[in-house]
Amino acid sequence: MKATNAEPRLQRSRFNKSMILCALILIGLSAGAALAGYLGSGKFPTRFLDWRFFGTTSFNGSYTSPVNSAMSTWTNTTDLSFSKITGNNWDIAQYVSTFGSTGWAGLAYICSTNGACSNSSAYNGTYSYCIAYENRTYQDSYSSTFRRAVSTHEAGHCVSLAHNNNTSSIMYTYISSTGVTNPNSGDRSDVNARY
Repeated sequence: MKATNAEPRLQRSRFNKSMILCALILIGLSAGAALAGYLGSGKFPTRFLDWRFFGTTSFNGSYTSPVNSAMSTWTNTTDLSFSKITGNNWDIAQYVSTFGSTGWAGLAYICSTNGACSNSSAYNGTYSYCIAYENRTYQDSYSSTFRRAVSTHEAGHCVSLAHNNNTSSIMYTYISSTGVTNPNSGDRSDVNARY
C-alpha cells in the first residue's frame, strides 16, 4: 500500500515517534555499531517505486539536485525503477527539513503493511512506505556532493539495506568519512538480489 493524501500531514508525528521508538538507522554524527547486508527479510512488493520530494528545495545551495541524483543513481545502477511523482501516492518520500541537533544528518523511517514502523517487525515485513529524512541542521553546511551521498544512503535503507563496514559502500555507517556518492558493486548486488 502506498502513502495516501494524509501522509504529508502525518510525517512529523511519525518522525517524533521514530525518535522515541528507534534510532537504528543513523548516519552523520551519531555513533553506532555497523550492521551488514539487509535490515531484515522485508522489502517493497515491487521494484517499481514512486518517490516524492518534500520540504526545502534550496538553502546555501540546492537540495533538489542532490536528491534527484541520489534517486536516479539507484535506478541507473540497479534493477530498481524509481519514478518521481508530485502526487501523494508515493512509496518513498525524501523529506528535507530542519530537525534540530539530533546527532543524525539523515534517517530512514520504514513502515510495513502490517502497521509496524522502524522495528524488526517492519524490517521483516512487506514495506508500505519509507520516509528518508534529510536534516538541514547539519546538511546546510554540506556540499552538494555530500548531500547526494546522504540522500543515496537513506534511499538504500528504504530498499532494505543496512549499514556495513565497507568504506567503499554507500551504506558504510559513517558515510561522511568516505567521499562515496554511489552504490558500489556490493550495494548493487544486494539490491538486485532482493528486487
